[in-house]
Amino acid sequence: MNLALQRRRFFIAMTITVVASIVAMAAAVAMFGFHAAWAPWLFVGAILASFGAHAWLMIGLARDRAAS
Repeated sequence: MNLALQRRRFFIAMTITVVASIVAMAAAVAMFGFHAAWAPWLFVGAILASFGAHAWLMIGLARDRAAS
């Protein structure tokens, strides 16, 4: 297993997750505080991006482990 590659994937996934969490919080504030009609789409998109980043990380880990 290539630890440097997995570490890089981990940090990329965590960066995407942190950014997506901030965007989701801002969308929730816009949705509930300002009744913005576009905010639910942004919220759902941020959550899906976060799940996608974690799925990418796990698939990369499984692929690297299978290749070893």
